Amino acid sequence: MDEDKLEIWVELINEIKEHLHVAPESEIAQKLVDRSMEVVYDMFGNDEAFLDNAWNAINEECDGIMFYPMTKEVVNFINKARLQKNRGRRLK
Repeated sequence: MDEDKLEIWVELINEIKEHLHVAPESEIAQKLVDRSMEVVYDMFGNDEAFLDNAWNAINEECDGIMFYPMTKEVVNFINKARLQKNRGRRLK
C-alpha cells in the first residue's frame, strides 16, 4: 500500500477517534464517513464485492485484534454514520 495513502487513512481514523462522541446523523459524522469511503476507494478501487467482504471481515474482528489504528469504536462509528446516510437516501 502506498505510504502516502496509508498516512491519509491513519490521519482520518485519528480524526474519527476525536469525534466518536458526535451523533451519527451530525454533519461532521457524515463528512467523516464520506471521507472514509473516498479514501477506501482511492486505496482499493471500486470493486464493491471486495470492499463489502473486507468490511465484513473488519466487522467480524472488531472485538478482537484490529488493524492499527482501527478500533471497535471506530468501526461502530462508521457503521452508525453509514446507516444514517443510507436512511437519509431512502427518505428522499
